[in-house]
Amino acid sequence: AARAVAIKTDLYDPATMISPDSAKIVALCAVPGQIGSGEMNVANGRTEYAVDIIPNGKKTHTKVIVDAETGAVWSSKQFGGLRGLTGWARESLEHKKNKKPDSTY
Repeated sequence: AARAVAIKTDLYDPATMISPDSAKIVALCAVPGQIGSGEMNVANGRTEYAVDIIPNGKKTHTKVIVDAETGAVWSSKQFGGLRGLTGWARESLEHKKNKKPDSTY
């Protein structure tokens, strides 16, 4: 299921970084659920994966930041209330757009 969601990988260096698929698995281990979207960023001079997850059974969304070099989870922040519901709706739509037609979750 995690492979169906693409992460923009224009910053990816296979010689020094974990793969985008590995980053998605690490994020899902930190916060079980479904991946809505993901991207690579540079923050404070370090490359990171930012993975948005729709947690199981909640109408919130969580952003998990994974170090692109080590695979360590730097942070996870759950958004609740109106901001969480808005993010949940956005990530749900993104998840449906990324989902392959024949895959099931």
